[in-house]
Amino acid sequence: MGEEKFFQKFSFPAKPKPHPCIALWYNIYMSEISVRFLDHSGFWVTTPGCHLVFDYFRDDPPDGQRRVIEAGVMQAELLADRPTIVLVSHGHADHYNPVIFKWRREADQKIAFVVDKGVRLPSGATAKRLSPGGTCDVLGAKVTAYPSTDLGCSFLVEVDGLSIFHAGDLNFWHWAEHSSAAEVSAAKAAFLAALEPMKGKAIDLAFFPVDGRLGAKAGLGAAHFAAAFCPRVLVPMHFTGHEDYARRFAEALTVDGVQTWMPDHRGGATTFEL
Repeated sequence: MGEEKFFQKFSFPAKPKPHPCIALWYNIYMSEISVRFLDHSGFWVTTPGCHLVFDYFRDDPPDGQRRVIEAGVMQAELLADRPTIVLVSHGHADHYNPVIFKWRREADQKIAFVVDKGVRLPSGATAKRLSPGGTCDVLGAKVTAYPSTDLGCSFLVEVDGLSIFHAGDLNFWHWAEHSSAAEVSAAKAAFLAALEPMKGKAIDLAFFPVDGRLGAKAGLGAAHFAAAFCPRVLVPMHFTGHEDYARRFAEALTVDGVQTWMPDHRGGATTFEL
């Protein structure tokens, strides 16, 4: 199936509309949340009472640009106004840079680190280590580690009445155009099994891989996740070099109650009322 026909399939049945009283409650108690894209799978999320930084790895600005947050380069002083949790889903070089541990010394505020148990820490660095199924309470947030279909884990962070999911390298890594039917079937089974522990979880904001290297059906994992969990906002990630595919996916995905945001450049930012 070609890409055009595949994208036409990203439409799912509408969910039942909430009771009017529930809808009113949502309108009264919505929180503003800001999201900034830091490159690849790296994001900075700000809730009313907390900063979250996921999978920060690229600490150099694009050619010709200054070291500023608008270019996707984090500065520790930006985290000084509220507690900060820095999360690392696994140790791949495109998800982890030990420079993050310098922020604790540079920022005049509490910074905690939550990392997959396999991540190697620099000498003297400390962090809470989790493996899938593990959980910890840190700086007013609850962090739960869920399975991945690659190295490490995925994270669900519950803070300020919000539920924020970062998939890490969790995806349906099917490589359909190069793999045998048996390999694709095994990849699908592994993906569905990895999602099983999360069944029934309500998610407000989700970051999920849409990696165009997989070919025409690269969005299958993200599309299934959106249909199964109906996050209020779904943000593609892990699309470096395949931005056009991820953008088309975000535009084509139609799940009732789910909006998408596709970053248009490194350092790009937006806000949501959730």
